[in-house]
Amino acid sequence: MRDRAQSTLLHLVALMEVEFLTPGKFKSLPESARPLADLKDIQSTWFSEPVERCDWPSLKAEAKSLLQDYDDLLYCLHAVRQFKVNIAALQKSVVSLGWEGSDFARGVHQEVHRLRASIAMFALAKQPFCLAGEATGLKAGYGGAGPEFFHQEYVCQIKSLATDISLDCFDATDDFSMAEMGYASGFKPQLIVFEDIKSPLLEAYLENYRKYNGDIFLGELAWKHVCQNASANLQICIDRYCRNPLTLVSSAIEPKSEKLSWKGSAETECASWAKIVLGRC
Repeated sequence: MRDRAQSTLLHLVALMEVEFLTPGKFKSLPESARPLADLKDIQSTWFSEPVERCDWPSLKAEAKSLLQDYDDLLYCLHAVRQFKVNIAALQKSVVSLGWEGSDFARGVHQEVHRLRASIAMFALAKQPFCLAGEATGLKAGYGGAGPEFFHQEYVCQIKSLATDISLDCFDATDDFSMAEMGYASGFKPQLIVFEDIKSPLLEAYLENYRKYNGDIFLGELAWKHVCQNASANLQICIDRYCRNPLTLVSSAIEPKSEKLSWKGSAETECASWAKIVLGRC
């Protein structure tokens, strides 16, 4: 592995030790890889800081022996790391591009949506049924599915707010047509929206999913559905990192916290692209 990539991986394993075991549990882990601060206070640059050499095969074997869901946790922690990196990049944009607070808040919400949807999609893919995109090859980042995925009967659309565009959609029009396309392909559509905030756009999605006999999970029901059949540690990841992702970067966003609420009215939060969808309903 290249030095920087290996440093990132070792830091993620060190974070795994702290978050899901106890400090010092991994005997093969270099001391220089261990975090010196709580996760919320760890800077995004920490993940790429140099680490002394170690016996990676031994460390990996040790981690997998202590955590059977090692690969799941590595995926989730990598998503958390990317979230922190992207938030740091947004902060730089505020200074270099002269962004307003609303621009920063919008960017933060997009990263919140991306983190939640990535981990939720991963959790659903671990359940007895898999996402339709894994069977059809339509979903971004889920190519090369094996034959075991072809018994799938659900296609899931995951959002923080109704105004969010699903990670695997190109634009608002593509997003709104997901239920119809899934139904036409023989899949049962599922709508998962974590923030149950009433808006004309949400009502339009609900009507669309009812039209195509889809399942609807809003608010707490959405969280329960995603956690259903997930491993205990994967449920911890969802509760700890997805329910309130802003706590992962609290020190970074505190000065702008008053502008970071995405629970605004439908009129103020509805992005320009949403009007296109509303106009079709």
